[in-house]
Amino acid sequence: MTRERTRRTRASRDLAEPPALASRDFLAAVALAAVLALGAAYRLVPGVVGGFHDDAVYAVTAQALARGDGYRLVNLPGAPPETKYPILYPALLAMLSLAAPDDATALVAMQIATALAAAAAIALAYLYVVRFGYARRYTAFAAALVCASAPNLLYYATAVLSEMPFALLLVASLWATDAYLADAAPSPARALVTGVIAALPFLCRTAGVVVPVAACLAIVRAKRPVAPFVVGAAVAMAPWILWMLRGIGQLATSPIVGYQQDYLGHWSAGYFGYPAGSRVALAAWVFGANLVKACTAVGDIALEGLAPFLYEHAAWTVTALGALAWLAALAGVVQLALLPTTLLAYLGLVCAWPWPPDRFVVPVLFFLVGALLDGAAGVLERIASRRAASLVVVAAVAIAVVGNVRALARYAEVGRRAHYPFFVPPDEPVTWSTYADAFAWLRGHAAAADVLAAGFDSMTALYTGRPTIRPFVARPSTLYYGGTAPPLGTVDELRAALVAYRVRYLFLSPMPAFPEEDAFYELVTSLQRARPAALRPAWVGADPRFAIFEVTHDAG
Repeated sequence: MTRERTRRTRASRDLAEPPALASRDFLAAVALAAVLALGAAYRLVPGVVGGFHDDAVYAVTAQALARGDGYRLVNLPGAPPETKYPILYPALLAMLSLAAPDDATALVAMQIATALAAAAAIALAYLYVVRFGYARRYTAFAAALVCASAPNLLYYATAVLSEMPFALLLVASLWATDAYLADAAPSPARALVTGVIAALPFLCRTAGVVVPVAACLAIVRAKRPVAPFVVGAAVAMAPWILWMLRGIGQLATSPIVGYQQDYLGHWSAGYFGYPAGSRVALAAWVFGANLVKACTAVGDIALEGLAPFLYEHAAWTVTALGALAWLAALAGVVQLALLPTTLLAYLGLVCAWPWPPDRFVVPVLFFLVGALLDGAAGVLERIASRRAASLVVVAAVAIAVVGNVRALARYAEVGRRAHYPFFVPPDEPVTWSTYADAFAWLRGHAAAADVLAAGFDSMTALYTGRPTIRPFVARPSTLYYGGTAPPLGTVDELRAALVAYRVRYLFLSPMPAFPEEDAFYELVTSLQRARPAALRPAWVGADPRFAIFEVTHDAG
């Protein structure tokens, strides 16, 4: 480790004034932002929203805000309040919707704005870890290049999803808090403002609730004033928390609609719907499985271009590299250094959540890759030299980036051909034109008040303007953790949902990258077999996997 590196690490750990950034750091940050922006432009499929489900939810709630309908799920029957996803990101999207001349332009503007947030996040993250001594300049820059070339990260950067805005707000919060910690005599006003900034990630994604909590631990250890910080964070968070409480219990009352309103109910149903004796075992199994998945996700996402080769020849290395990345990133947690403490709290939360943590890794991927490279560089510097360490890092990163760029080129090629933003390479590609044909048919045949049903329910509502339900509640225990319950429920439950919401048409289509796709086809086929009169074929696309059925409510 170099003398400069030792001094900076000690300074940050002792909470002294962090070193000033040099002009080369700002030039490097601008270059990194440009690289990510170029990658995002290459990955972008303009105007297609809904292939991840949540992206269309963000878009329709933003439209509702822009049109004065309030923060409501206008994609669902009855337009219930949106109490699941925090309001900050949709509110920003609503501004774009207001400024755009039409909805189609607004959707593209939302995608571009998210990409700009991603570019700003990678640039600010680089500056943050350099300024506060968490990484060497060259390892931080190398880690940012890996992330900026990762096709999966670029997918989130070009979709209307909150991962990248969350990443930007997370870095802003960390920077503000570390700067506060470095102030030997901070004023109460500064503490208050720092608390407000620390709350912003929570107002973008619920998982951000751990950010101000981790900050409090670091502040207490540093013996800085914590009360004004807590007041600032609480004041900023309280309105959303009070609004979110309106959704509690909705999942139990109405599972189909409540799934999109009740985060706490969804979490508790993952555990507390089981007998008391099995809850602890289930929680431990989910936590352990998610911990492994969180490690594997680092390698899968950062090294997507190399992952097929690694899985073929040494599959264990993908998870091992991810585990080393997490361990390196958490190295300072014993001293309650801010960044590792925040990452540990975040990891604990996403592993306890009964859902695969892959997407949760994306906003913190830079910190993990940076910690892995910086740790490797430190070891190499001790046993060899700085020059040798830098050469090894450069070579490893070059291999990773070349692999990622090649994978990105494949995504871009198939995405442009189909005009569809594929999350993973498709076995059977779909074309956006077939979705568009189905939506056009539904707009022409369904009245404005008719309720539709679809696997891609939020996408269908976005492009048809008709309220649409997903006529099942997915069971993560079966889809992701090896459970034996029906993954999307039973035929009787599907039929009951169609009847309860008086669904007029059911739209069946591919759902690329979703494990629900095959299960939904099987469920609909089983309903047709059990009750032939329940679904009447009304339209079939050029691709026969696309079909629309008229739902009959007089069939037994």
